[in-house]
Amino acid sequence: MAGNQLHDEQLNEELTERMSDEGLEQGVPEEELTQVLPDEDLTERMPDEELVEQQLAHEAEEAIDSLYGDEEAPVQRPNEGVTTRMARTEARQNGEDDERLTQLLTPIQRTAHPVMPVVQGPTESVHTTLERNEGRIRHKVAAALISILAIFGIGLGAGMYSSHVKSEQETAAIMAENERKAQEAREAQEKAEAEAEEARIQEAAHAPRTLKFIVSAADYDSLSTRLPLVITGIDQDGKEVQTEGFINNEGDGLSLAPGEYTASIPASPIRANGGMYKVPGDTYTFRIPNDEEEVIHIDQAIVLIPMNVAEITEDAVNNAYNWAIKDTQFASVAEENAAAARKIVGEEKERKAAEERRKQNEEQRAPLAQSFVESFYTNVAFPDPDNDSKVRVITNWNAVVGQYVANGSAAAGKLASGNGARYSFATSVQATGISGDSITVAVELVSGDEVKNGWTLNKSTKTITCTFDDSNKIIDFTVG
Repeated sequence: MAGNQLHDEQLNEELTERMSDEGLEQGVPEEELTQVLPDEDLTERMPDEELVEQQLAHEAEEAIDSLYGDEEAPVQRPNEGVTTRMARTEARQNGEDDERLTQLLTPIQRTAHPVMPVVQGPTESVHTTLERNEGRIRHKVAAALISILAIFGIGLGAGMYSSHVKSEQETAAIMAENERKAQEAREAQEKAEAEAEEARIQEAAHAPRTLKFIVSAADYDSLSTRLPLVITGIDQDGKEVQTEGFINNEGDGLSLAPGEYTASIPASPIRANGGMYKVPGDTYTFRIPNDEEEVIHIDQAIVLIPMNVAEITEDAVNNAYNWAIKDTQFASVAEENAAAARKIVGEEKERKAAEERRKQNEEQRAPLAQSFVESFYTNVAFPDPDNDSKVRVITNWNAVVGQYVANGSAAAGKLASGNGARYSFATSVQATGISGDSITVAVELVSGDEVKNGWTLNKSTKTITCTFDDSNKIIDFTVG
């Protein structure tokens, strides 16, 4: 007990002296320092060092748990201070050898305690002095810990600061990367928009323009097949163009990109009644400008002249049909109109054949008609070779005339009734007209009566119209 009392007295003197020194250093008047009660034992107000150490140990445990978690914090070893344990914990997380760390920490660990009391200031209360004493203890413990961490470069604060800096650097790197990607995305979008705009401009510049032709053709209407056109030329990019198209009676139906072109007509359109047009040999040159005009009017008119029936040939119809059938949306119109055209061709063939036969018949019938008339009006021979004063009757007259007449016809009946002159002979016979199957023949003849002293002669002119059948036999005749 006596020893402890002596220790307390010495400690009290030391505290009083330190308070005095510190007060003078801080400019406190000496008389104020003397106001401190001399009989007050300052050591009674000092905190128990063990309590302070325990409190600091508890706070350190909480700090370790909050930073690293209970499962990561190492178990406190016997006689190991909190400072050493915190250092080992940080060292373990950074891959350090905690055994080697313990050896290095041993001398430093001693500096953390015992803690010397703080002298009461001249103007402060004992409570304030006690707080400062506790703060000094905390300061010494923290200083020891920082010293430990400084040895390995891995102090708790340094680790936290390093993590903070690393986090900031990673965040900055992420932000920079995001900004780079955003910039790339903006540049890509701007490039895509520029390319799209350029593509739009190019597309507009190369877009086909609607052509409007002038078509002049009698009876050419919407029921007709469309007029085919063959287009050749060079577009605005210098590329050669060769294409085909069709336009209607209004001149509509063809579109081309800007360039210079020439159009020609390969075939006639076909009207609904089968009528067609002569194919012109003209070419139509035009230019399509690269501007905003959507409809280009072609000034050079296309003039089509209708064919007459005789000009509509089978070749012309086939050519027109082969072109019209390419215009697929009007294929049915092509079929119907071509059929009408082919009918015209067929009828014309028949007409021409009939005409050809008629010509042939005319060539054959005229001599037949003349022979018939001559035979009909000649039934005697004069003069009689045996007697100049008498005539000789031709006894086979019916047979001679009958060879030109169709059996059972009206002409045959007339011959049977003896329609010819009793005594006559033809002196001149000439075909004078043709009308269908009938041929008219003019005849000059001499007729008379037989008399004792010779002939009494009568001269006359008659016309006979002979009608023929298809076999060129006379089926009837009339005397005019």
